[in-house]
Amino acid sequence: MINKSSIGERVTVPAYNAAVSGGAVILVGSILGVAVATIASGDDLVLDTKGAFDTMPKATGETWAFGDALYWDATNNRFTKTATNNKLAGNAMAAAATGDTAGSVRIGYPVIA
Repeated sequence: MINKSSIGERVTVPAYNAAVSGGAVILVGSILGVAVATIASGDDLVLDTKGAFDTMPKATGETWAFGDALYWDATNNRFTKTATNNKLAGNAMAAAATGDTAGSVRIGYPVIA
């Protein structure tokens, strides 16, 4: 296709306005992704927007089962099963216990909630 610029699984946010650690989950507008590398404020930020990721921040106090719909809680910077005031973001890729602070998450694919 003549006007296709990329597959779109990785996107570059030019001159991002904050320092970011590699592996951090970032929401820019309606694009959710995982930072590919650590950057300083003002550098270009590359996000993986599709795939399965381990050790993603998880809301405590809830259990996850494989396939659960997950939402991004931008206020607390974590994935949760709570839909209210959060953005549909992906699926749990493994079970997680109530006290777990991290879980396995798939983003960038259609989610049926």
